[in-house]
Amino acid sequence: MRRIAGILAIAVLAVAALLTLFIALIPREAIKTQIGREIAGWTGREVSSRGDPRIDVFPSLSVTLNDVEVSGPDGMDDAVIISMDRLTGHIRLAPLIIGRVEVESFAMVRPRVHLVRDEEGRRNWAFDTGAAALQLAFAGDVPLGIFRLQGGTIVYEDRLAGDGERFDSVDLTLEWTSVRTPLSVSGSGIWRGEQVMFNADAEAPFGFLNGAPTPFEARIESAPISMIFTGEAQDYPLPQMAGAVKLSTTSLRRFANWLGDPIGPGSTLGPASLFGTADFHDGVLSVADAEVTLDGNSASGALKVTAAATPDVTGTLAFEALDLTPYFAGLSTALSTASDWRGVTLPTEWLSDLSADIRLSAQSVALGDLAVGNTAASVALRDGRLEIGLARADIDGGSLAGDVAVEGGRSAALAVRLRATDIDLADAGRELGLPRGMAGKASVVTDLATTGRDLGAMLDALGGTARFSVGQGAVPAFGLARLAADAGLAAAPGSVDDLAPMPVLAAEAGLNFASGVAVLEAAALETDAFVAKAEGWVALRDGALGLNGTLKAAGTDAGTESDAATAFAIDGKLDDPQPRLLLPAN
Repeated sequence: MRRIAGILAIAVLAVAALLTLFIALIPREAIKTQIGREIAGWTGREVSSRGDPRIDVFPSLSVTLNDVEVSGPDGMDDAVIISMDRLTGHIRLAPLIIGRVEVESFAMVRPRVHLVRDEEGRRNWAFDTGAAALQLAFAGDVPLGIFRLQGGTIVYEDRLAGDGERFDSVDLTLEWTSVRTPLSVSGSGIWRGEQVMFNADAEAPFGFLNGAPTPFEARIESAPISMIFTGEAQDYPLPQMAGAVKLSTTSLRRFANWLGDPIGPGSTLGPASLFGTADFHDGVLSVADAEVTLDGNSASGALKVTAAATPDVTGTLAFEALDLTPYFAGLSTALSTASDWRGVTLPTEWLSDLSADIRLSAQSVALGDLAVGNTAASVALRDGRLEIGLARADIDGGSLAGDVAVEGGRSAALAVRLRATDIDLADAGRELGLPRGMAGKASVVTDLATTGRDLGAMLDALGGTARFSVGQGAVPAFGLARLAADAGLAAAPGSVDDLAPMPVLAAEAGLNFASGVAVLEAAALETDAFVAKAEGWVALRDGALGLNGTLKAAGTDAGTESDAATAFAIDGKLDDPQPRLLLPAN
């Protein structure tokens, strides 16, 4: 037993002696030089390090270099692409025994990757594809390895545009065992305060670096956005990607803020997703066969998004059902909770944060209780000006067309031109909260414009015209039915409510808006019993009335004394009219 123990002790001492001798004989400077040559061969760049390399045998043979730098390309001497505290290369033992240094994997400690586009548009990451290792790969294959970044920082500096980005706390593993094999990247980091996890796989990276396409897959996961791409990449160093893309976010508003394009606070622009066939090139994402969801609304179509200081979105979207109610909820809440509705402002500052040109269609559109049928519209947003063009919408048995323009700024500017034809007042009344009992077919034409910081100021600055007409039906007559009865022209009305709709054969009115007043001109109302005409004014801020007109029996001409018209006046307010007959002067 003692002999066996002695033999084992001698063996251990022999192995230790051999390892000590092996470590002592390892050509440190040669290994350091070879590692530098290998990286230089891959990149076509100069590689430098400081001090003597450290050799470790356990748990595997490795060499550590300190203060390693990979230089930028010729003419960009101040654009070192990679610098790191330490670079550890794990050496294959078998080739080393016969005098050949082969690095199996690299570990970079606290690397700083500096990507630079200079004032002339040159990029320091555009590697020379004629470098030694890549040239050798044409004839066969070149072993590479596994590359790990620990606690790294990736900085992008665009000197031409004067901006940049930073990616911190980067842990990354790149597996590319040889030039001719697939490449795989996975890792995580922090960008703009959010943790981001990513992985990507390229089937033919060597061909990609030499202008050929490669199958490519990528996945990004973060709190603001989740993305999966499966397709093809080509055109290094400004790659073009084409394939299937899936994007989803719990809040489009939060995602836009994260990208640096804030669109202000709000409860809308929440959950969103985008699926489709995508093409990405030169900062432009085009998605065909797109399936889009936003705030519970789903659509199909095609979209193009251009990444710029002001993002630009163009395309076409078709909805089965589009609910616009959430987008007006903020204004509705402000109106219902404000002590004075005249002080409520329209949020328009966000209009300058986005550009868009989108064609929309929907089989149905809802806005609160208002329901609209087949709709075709366009939305254009440029330089803080929003234009909505309504080609046609089916509404309450009739149609609606026109356009709305909103221009943002300290004082919002609003222009509205709408034409509604043959609208069923019974249905519209229920949806818009108008007095119960209204009926008939109505047509409305408006051409209005205003500007102001709040609703009160916008009412004061309102200008333009509006024209109304109603066919046989029922409308509020502001006490005319009672006045006609008092004048002996009609039977007493069944209701004492002057705002209760009364039957009419026809009614029409024209309004001119200016200086906070709506001037009523050429208003006429015809019933079976009497005809009324009126003119006057309505104050927009408080609804005060000042109307004058005449009443006469239906079917008569004012040519005789017996057929003379009876004068009347209506004062008070829109919600509390005070009608009275005017006695003729003595």
